[in-house]
Amino acid sequence: MNNRYELVIFDWDGTLMDSTARIVSSLQQSAISAGLKMPSEEEAKQVIGLGLYEGFAILFPDADKSDADRVAGHYRQEFVHRNTTAHNLFSGVLKWLEDTRRDQVLIAIATGKSRAGLDRELTKHSMHHHFVTTRCADECFSKPHPQMIIEILNETGMDPEQAIMVGNTTFDLDMAASARVDGLGLTQGAHSKEKLLQSRPVAIVDSFSDAAEWLNERVV
Repeated sequence: MNNRYELVIFDWDGTLMDSTARIVSSLQQSAISAGLKMPSEEEAKQVIGLGLYEGFAILFPDADKSDADRVAGHYRQEFVHRNTTAHNLFSGVLKWLEDTRRDQVLIAIATGKSRAGLDRELTKHSMHHHFVTTRCADECFSKPHPQMIIEILNETGMDPEQAIMVGNTTFDLDMAASARVDGLGLTQGAHSKEKLLQSRPVAIVDSFSDAAEWLNERVV
């Protein structure tokens, strides 16, 4: 574990945004609309963080490409337009980002969301200026492949030991490990503490506020 980090890379859903419940219910309704078996809440939570089609391959292993395309269409409509489950930034996110950016710490995002989906959220919350760069699942290999982090390191000129990945799934932490970057796990999202421990993060915390406190002691 590095003592000081100059680059903090965040996952989005379940890490900065309290959106796990909305994703789960959107996945469930999309399956019903597409005529496929509805996944349980736990099954749906386990694929959060993957790219959309990578998640579908696990949830609907017998589905073909046309089935997956149909579910994807329903999901986008459900999550953006029809689902009424609240999804908001976790408490303290905006203040921490503002304070930390002023301290010259670089902040980035590596997410399983699409580029359109992430940009829509960043615009909605006026957050683009907080991040030096972002990577999404439809422009890179899906997590846990390390491409997102490797590209962020190359763009920022940082070495792996200067960065830390913060996320709420094993996909985040395994991606970090593959890129030789430390990982900080959060239990507030999709995966349990027991599951996160399997990916050997440098630490696990229970909330964004706990993550902020942990990071504040370790960023430049």
